[in-house]
Amino acid sequence: MTTEHGAPYTPDDVIGMLEETFADYGPHIVLRSSETEKPAPMQRNTYVLHDEANDFTFPARPMFATAHSPFRSRLHSATRMATTPMPQRTPFI
Repeated sequence: MTTEHGAPYTPDDVIGMLEETFADYGPHIVLRSSETEKPAPMQRNTYVLHDEANDFTFPARPMFATAHSPFRSRLHSATRMATTPMPQRTPFI
């Protein structure tokens, strides 16, 4: 993740976070390939990583994220609910 005007995580950033998170498994992660799927702004990269210690390869895709305030989310939900028509009920006969 990154900020709107920031640079996305580099492969070294991603590798560092993964090795820290999964330290109990003793990973040794190396970069196999890197591809930019979407250019800046809101750049999206895909890194193919390989864990040499545990012998498996996997993709990682750090992505741009936009922060929203909780108030905005609740307001959006309330607006959507207020403008969505209620289904018509059939009366019991």
